[in-house]
Amino acid sequence: MSSEYVSTNYLMVNNCGESVLNIRDTLTVREKGRKDYGIQFVESGLGYYDNDNIFNAGEVILHFPNVKQRYAFKKEDNSHLMWIHFTGELCKILDPLKSDKTVKITLSNPKEFTEIFDKMIVEFNEKRSGYETVCNGYLLVILQTLLRDAKDKNHSSGLNENLEKVILTMKQNYNKPIDLDKYSKTCFVSKSRFSHLFKDYTGFSPYNYQVKLRIEKAKELLTYSTLNVGECSKEVGFEDFSYFSRIFKKYTGYTPRQFKTKQD
Repeated sequence: MSSEYVSTNYLMVNNCGESVLNIRDTLTVREKGRKDYGIQFVESGLGYYDNDNIFNAGEVILHFPNVKQRYAFKKEDNSHLMWIHFTGELCKILDPLKSDKTVKITLSNPKEFTEIFDKMIVEFNEKRSGYETVCNGYLLVILQTLLRDAKDKNHSSGLNENLEKVILTMKQNYNKPIDLDKYSKTCFVSKSRFSHLFKDYTGFSPYNYQVKLRIEKAKELLTYSTLNVGECSKEVGFEDFSYFSRIFKKYTGYTPRQFKTKQD
């Protein structure tokens, strides 16, 4: 049976194994890829893929069928590589990650992944009764782990992009009432969850971040504009001058009048 066997079965491990790559530099290039799917997992050390991109310990590169493969290892890195080639109808669950290039995934729990991978390799090599079914079970866990970790990464990236959109909107609307409903919807989370995520990302609650923006703008106006302190208070969104004065002093150590006098 070819190691690139393509099966219409539910799931099938074509081959798998592990190597410590410390004897010589190695380079694998398959211009047209393979007919099946492939995973290269660096348990320790590091590897290189495509145009000298690096995948470190705890990271996986995933190859889709008929996509060019190029990966390499240097002997001085003493890398421990675990790998598998597989096929089957269930591989369609990887379609959300499908690409015409090598896909890199950072694992959230490399130790657990290593244990599962190691069990699958042992089972495949020993070939005890029913080993195919057992290997398929381990492989399914591996595939679901990759999907989950890739999804979590994309979600985190997308969340950060949405938080940056919120921050830009807040900067543009610093003197208007804060709109937590709008901001939480931008991030597709509840208001309470948004507030928690925002503080983790910026170090400030949404309210305190807006106050910070207002005070920074007030300092700018008091320094460079002809507005008096009362006009400045309203310009940055504070209708209550006494409250503005207290907040300004809390952030700067000066009252607005003292600050303006200091700039004159």
